[in-house]
Amino acid sequence: RHLHTDRPVAIKILRPDLSHDLTLGRRFIREAKAASLLRHPNVVEVLDLGIEDDGTVYQVLELLDGSSLGSVLEFKGSLGVTQTLEILLPVMGALVAAHDRGIIHRDLKPDNLFLARSHDGRLTPTLLDFGIAKMMDGKQSLATRTGSVMGTPHYMAPEQARGSKAHGPGIDIWAMGIIAFECLTGAVPFDGESPTLVLLKILTERAPRLDVIDPAIPAPIAEMIDGALRLDPAERHASMSAFLEGLRAAAEVAGYDLPGPSVSTANPLTFPPPGAETDPVGVTELPEDEVLSLGE
Repeated sequence: RHLHTDRPVAIKILRPDLSHDLTLGRRFIREAKAASLLRHPNVVEVLDLGIEDDGTVYQVLELLDGSSLGSVLEFKGSLGVTQTLEILLPVMGALVAAHDRGIIHRDLKPDNLFLARSHDGRLTPTLLDFGIAKMMDGKQSLATRTGSVMGTPHYMAPEQARGSKAHGPGIDIWAMGIIAFECLTGAVPFDGESPTLVLLKILTERAPRLDVIDPAIPAPIAEMIDGALRLDPAERHASMSAFLEGLRAAAEVAGYDLPGPSVSTANPLTFPPPGAETDPVGVTELPEDEVLSLGE
């Protein structure tokens, strides 16, 4: 709670045993800078950033009440088309703003999409955690450590799985396609017993079309999501803006109402009960020899 304004806030710090890692410290600081550059209603607000005398680095964030999309999916299993659009379209708008500023998120997943609940019960989908974001101008890069690939395996694009350093908007387009697939089916399209097997499937298999899995999903919407999950980045949607507008047009054709920046209370989400929140899946780093073996 802020001493002078009495505003409740969230404080994010590096673990004490990692606070002296200069690479992590720089990444932590740049995360705050990336988020603060956006000033978007669907991006968590960074209020302050500082370093204590003992070297502790901290961020002060707006305090959000609600639940992560990951927890909601774990509790409910899947969402309908309407709720999926209400949650993902505003987040995609935030990513359009990020990409326009040259910022690629690179770790999109349901645990990083928070459904913030306001006093009147409305929900605002909010994008969190730019911890491994990359600035496309090359001046400020939160790129992978040498010899590793970073991200959360189930949501990583093929070029990430290969360890490619050419990370463009296609990475976030792919991840949003995976999240949409999971929201509508309750499962990710690529799964396996280990991160290596998951990445191998991402590199060698094609995701099935959603309307083949569930004929109730309108073909235009399935086609837009399928277009985000092409193995070759050049074959995906040309930009997050193109993906967003294409999905909006597909929803209109299918007869769905388009959401604003917050989720309507007409189709309320069921949140997991208190205490049901699980620890989010963290960033995975794979050694270089394991990454290279996937491309062979």
